[in-house]
Amino acid sequence: MSKYVRLFFNRKKKATATVAGAIEIVVCLRRERCYFHSGHSVTLSQWENGMVVNHPRAVVINEEIQKKVTEFEHILIAMQVNKDDMTIAQFKTYLSVGGGNRRNFMAWLRERINNRPLREGTRKGHLTTYKALERFGKFKTFDDVTLQHIYQFDLFIGKNKPIPPKANRSSGARLQSTTTTSVSSRMCPKRSVLVSSKRTHTSGSKTSVGRKATVLT
Repeated sequence: MSKYVRLFFNRKKKATATVAGAIEIVVCLRRERCYFHSGHSVTLSQWENGMVVNHPRAVVINEEIQKKVTEFEHILIAMQVNKDDMTIAQFKTYLSVGGGNRRNFMAWLRERINNRPLREGTRKGHLTTYKALERFGKFKTFDDVTLQHIYQFDLFIGKNKPIPPKANRSSGARLQSTTTTSVSSRMCPKRSVLVSSKRTHTSGSKTSVGRKATVLT
């Protein structure tokens, strides 16, 4: 659990040995906090070291809460990958009315590409990335925007890049590519590794394509 998403119990100081208090998930961005109810409440004796204890459904409740925390962390990763403003207001745009993770990542991405005021060349570049994501097939919902899938997509693109006509295949010559991995200390220190890759290739006429693993610039 990162310092930007954490659990908070009994914020309103109502819990006692017999009265249950709410377990909330707090998201902290740019000195602003927003509390989301986890859907669970327990008494003082049923909460210890950030976990539900002494409760007949303790295991299930802890799993459900952790699942929600993970969803929120995935949203933060998606925001960072998309270079969104890291604000609570922007975070909320990724949430559905029910407070869950947003429904369909690919539909959202297509809508964003079509509706943003972009230069035509930039839009075509984003559509190329979109089609590559479709072929990759693992980014269906925002839950799928994970570091593991981002790395896998980077490898997928590398394996499917075109081979230059003049490449020396006998010597196994490959296109030069550079992959830069940067670790951000601003968010999710143990998980927020952003992958950005720049690759160039030649096909027919001389064409240079720079690709980043960020979904949108």
